[in-house]
Amino acid sequence: MEDILLDIHGIAQGGDGVGRVDGMVVFVNGALPGEQVLVQITERRQTYVRGTVLEVVTPSPDRVVPLTADDGHASWQHIAYPAQLKLKELIVREQLAKLAGLSDPPIKPVIPAPQPWGYRNTARLHVADGKIGYHYSG
Repeated sequence: MEDILLDIHGIAQGGDGVGRVDGMVVFVNGALPGEQVLVQITERRQTYVRGTVLEVVTPSPDRVVPLTADDGHASWQHIAYPAQLKLKELIVREQLAKLAGLSDPPIKPVIPAPQPWGYRNTARLHVADGKIGYHYSG
């Protein structure tokens, strides 16, 4: 597949960064709004394209070093926690506008977790070939 340079202007419901190329929407796993990224196209459909970040050319000020390696279960670790809260609110606002036709929905701010790390108390693990672990997202 091809590689493209892309400006990310938004975020999708699932957390992918959103850009446009040749009139098509591009969903990019791991990209943040305001970033310019080099993207490897991984999937082409009639109405959209999917890709993954090869290189962050211009990072967002909200990009941080993840606490752990991305193993598919904590996909927003590369986003500063205050920015995560704002992006979650933005996603809700955009979905209400798109799906319910509300131009300025009354949304309360997202309530931050007292401790943004270490709060998980359950996990779904999978076993295959004598190994235990998480499934990657996607």
